[in-house]
Amino acid sequence: MIEPLRIAIVGHTNAGKSSIVAALTRRDELRISDEHGTTRDVDEWTFEIGGEAVLTFLDTPGFDRAGAINEWLDEAAGPSATAADDPDLVARFIAEADPALFRSEQRALSAALRADVLAYVADATVKPKGQARQEVRLLGKAGPPVIGVVNVIEGPHRDAWFELFGRQKIHNKVLLDAMNFQPEQEARFYRALVSVLPDREAHFDRIAELRAAEEAGRAIQVRRCIAQTLVDVLSFQIEELTGSRHEATKRREGVEARFRSAIVGREAEGFRQLLELYGFKKAGVEGAVEVDFEGDWQASLFDAEVAKRYGASVTTLTLVGAAAGAPFELFGAHGLAAGAGALLGFVSGHYVGRFAIGSVDRSGRLTVGPLESIQMPIILVNRAIEAWKEIDTRSHASAAGAVVTGDQQHLGTADILRLKKLAKKASKNPTWSSMSEAFDAVGRADTVDEFAAFVGDVLEGARTPPDEGPPG
Repeated sequence: MIEPLRIAIVGHTNAGKSSIVAALTRRDELRISDEHGTTRDVDEWTFEIGGEAVLTFLDTPGFDRAGAINEWLDEAAGPSATAADDPDLVARFIAEADPALFRSEQRALSAALRADVLAYVADATVKPKGQARQEVRLLGKAGPPVIGVVNVIEGPHRDAWFELFGRQKIHNKVLLDAMNFQPEQEARFYRALVSVLPDREAHFDRIAELRAAEEAGRAIQVRRCIAQTLVDVLSFQIEELTGSRHEATKRREGVEARFRSAIVGREAEGFRQLLELYGFKKAGVEGAVEVDFEGDWQASLFDAEVAKRYGASVTTLTLVGAAAGAPFELFGAHGLAAGAGALLGFVSGHYVGRFAIGSVDRSGRLTVGPLESIQMPIILVNRAIEAWKEIDTRSHASAAGAVVTGDQQHLGTADILRLKKLAKKASKNPTWSSMSEAFDAVGRADTVDEFAAFVGDVLEGARTPPDEGPPG
């Protein structure tokens, strides 16, 4: 166990201080807004990794009158005052200054006095002015060492901020982007802290160790989350005994709609579980922000456009068929007709319409499902991976935004053949779906493990390379 390091996040109003804290702590319930002065008090957030508290962030109100405070301090300092007296003078200002004029600054400076280190956050989209120089000069009197954090890596004024920091003797600076926060940026931040707190290097080594263990554990959970969703969806069937073929035929359309609804709902639940694994809160949690999937995530899994975007191309399926030595068998129980339908009508969605066709036998037994065992599993896996990629790289500072994904194809011929084998195994065992009334959790356990191993291999190939931007 390590004693949490106290980091005061300070700077001008609306520079992105709370966003930086949200990104670093993986907390999406912080009060973040474009409105001026959203943070009016000091918010204290303890950052835990694996249940171990490692950092405490003091998110402070912004400075608006640093120049006036510096004048107050200069006037209050006696002729024999030295830099060692500065923290006492700052404490005196906090106690004596008019709160009606300086309440926000007094609170921010109080946090600065009890911190181990100060991180001054600058907005790189805004050109630094005299007020910024006054703020940096003021914070230099608080006592703790100061690092410069330039927020928004592509901001047009980042070099100007670096120059200002250099003139103010702040040589330890780092580039971050709260809204596009990547692991390498976190590492840069910690390196900057070590540079001003060399005696705490072991502290940050411990954080790196905990972070690696957390990520390894979450990777296992992510694979199982996606695997369980796939087994639930691919094994799901609805079977009803109606008493007559006529009655079954009459009820078929409604049961098919119920089948599709259950499949879509289970996929959406899988997305929500992924969000929770990464610390994004569900709707209804007080103070939390819901993350929404928009665009084609709102479209039915059975929509033709969804199939076009996430399904395998005809060329890919032809290659898969050649590799398997049985081109049309790949399209499941519907045989040649279904395969031909896919090849001839895929773009128009004719094949999509065959994804969940029910069947009625002479006794009146109505059966809907399972999903066919090639194109639908491919669509499900591609969608899950695209969702995971977005969530895996998503900053908690941008939690209110919608999840927007690409349309990459992540499965090669060998992957599709492997997936087909697993999908067909699931399709033959309807009790493996948690949506089944006769759910058999034990019976499906080995297959979930096989799906998880498959998903893990595909995710490894789909991972976005880490940000390698300038180290600052």
